[in-house]
Amino acid sequence: MEEFPIRQKTKSRSAQEGTQGTKSENKVSGKTKTRLKTKPTPKSRSVLPLNTVLDAVGRYFKREHFHYKRDKEEKSALITAIDTAYGGSVVYNIFFMEAYDSSCEIRAYNLITYTDAVETEMYQACSCLNATYRWAKFYLNEANHTVWAECDVALPGEEDELGETVMHYLMLMANIIDEARKVLVSAAREDDTEESPAAGRK
Repeated sequence: MEEFPIRQKTKSRSAQEGTQGTKSENKVSGKTKTRLKTKPTPKSRSVLPLNTVLDAVGRYFKREHFHYKRDKEEKSALITAIDTAYGGSVVYNIFFMEAYDSSCEIRAYNLITYTDAVETEMYQACSCLNATYRWAKFYLNEANHTVWAECDVALPGEEDELGETVMHYLMLMANIIDEARKVLVSAAREDDTEESPAAGRK
């Protein structure tokens, strides 16, 4: 797969929360009248066409000089790569639901390879990471002895906020993977820590 020259840049975002309507009682002519007071509520997540979502995210990525491409097999996915703190890069697949439900999944495959000898240690490492990072989840792919990770992202219903939201969580995921790699590498090397039978012999 081609390398993506990525410029990592994020913008801080704050969650927008509203308050639900509350009831208040007003006495009118000696009678009690219940009235529903309307207060600001969170913006409803309108159902946007899939192509609209993909185009909006793509425009934002291009504006930020963030390279990406459409997945040829999975039409509802974007593929990009981000340089890591330890050298090389990690490829990220961003899956948008075909029937847009205001969410997407960010997945990163082949984070590290391991041998059968340390499979138990790798399971323990993933369990530890999943307890530490509640938002991102790490799994073993026993078929090819690799580790992959995923996270779910709730998206806003406003088209002009989609790109920034995806970028924010994509970078958050990248930072988590940078930190998690230390744990994964340590577990993958458990079988190398055993003393060789010839060690210390003259």
